[in-house]
Amino acid sequence: MRNVTLKKLYLVLLLFISEVYANEQLESDELPTVIVTCASGELGGAIAKKLASENNLILTGRNIRKLQKLQNELQSHYPLNYEIVALDYCDSPSLLELEKTLIAGKSEISGLVLITPRPQFCNSLLESEANWMSLFQTTFTGPLESLKKVLPHLASPSKIVIIAGTTSVQLLPEYGPACVIRRMWTTCAKALSHQLGPKGICVNALSPGVVLTDFHVERIANKARQNHVDYDDQMKQDVAKIPLRRHALPEEVAQTVKFLLSRDSDFINGVNLVIDGGTTLSY
Repeated sequence: MRNVTLKKLYLVLLLFISEVYANEQLESDELPTVIVTCASGELGGAIAKKLASENNLILTGRNIRKLQKLQNELQSHYPLNYEIVALDYCDSPSLLELEKTLIAGKSEISGLVLITPRPQFCNSLLESEANWMSLFQTTFTGPLESLKKVLPHLASPSKIVIIAGTTSVQLLPEYGPACVIRRMWTTCAKALSHQLGPKGICVNALSPGVVLTDFHVERIANKARQNHVDYDDQMKQDVAKIPLRRHALPEEVAQTVKFLLSRDSDFINGVNLVIDGGTTLSY
């Protein structure tokens, strides 16, 4: 008699677990799906973590090991779908792999976060044609091609957020090529907002100043060593012209991306939103 009772309890427990799993799966299927490019980078990772509790994610990037680590971290916190795709903007086969993933997917895409690679830090605009072509492929035409792969799979309404930079609105002569590329992206976002707006797709650019990732921490540390000062003193010099006297954190950029992907931003379209602590002087 006791064994029969235990079996009944076991069956009830199994049914309960199955129902909970089914409900979680249903909730996951009903949630929006957002693509985050360059998610293997620090900024992309921060954006993915900010979106992970409310969205299924397709995470792309060149470093598959970092993507897998991020995927495992997200799945340890939330029972949602986080798919990873190796994507190199300069590699046609990987762009085709992204397309295959989207075709095989069950749901429409509600958002795309297109993180554009950082243009090289130099001041020369008189580079060779070969150098310019390589730069365009890496930082503009390659990322634009990935956007084109995503477009047929975007729902209506949906959102595209293009990460540019403050050199899109102000000239920094020491970063000439970056100024050109970033301006191209914000102009592209404005033009796309008119082209895609009638389809219910909002396109906005987000232009942060320096975001305090490991890359910039190391860059500031190198300047400190060159100037024979400690890191804190060099940081004070770096942020002296920023009214808030600090650089942005990756999590702050991620929060702004989350807003631009949300229904709260449904009538914001074709905007280049600058988040630089007030540094830019133009109105």
